[in-house]
Amino acid sequence: MLITDNHMHIDPLRGMGLDAVREFSSAGGTHFMLVYKTAYDSGTEVKTGKDFGKAYDYVIELSNKINKETDA
Repeated sequence: MLITDNHMHIDPLRGMGLDAVREFSSAGGTHFMLVYKTAYDSGTEVKTGKDFGKAYDYVIELSNKINKETDA
């Protein structure tokens, strides 16, 4: 059985971070869609288009960390 969350924000700076993923998994969750938070939430000040790229790179790095360090 698949148990999904179609809209999950993971915030390692101000929230539970990877513990939220672990809690979701331990409650039976099998899949989730990691969604982008604002650039501000990742500590990125946006002044140019490249700054948005930095913010998205942050989300990609977070996704890689989730895949490596959790069972999700």
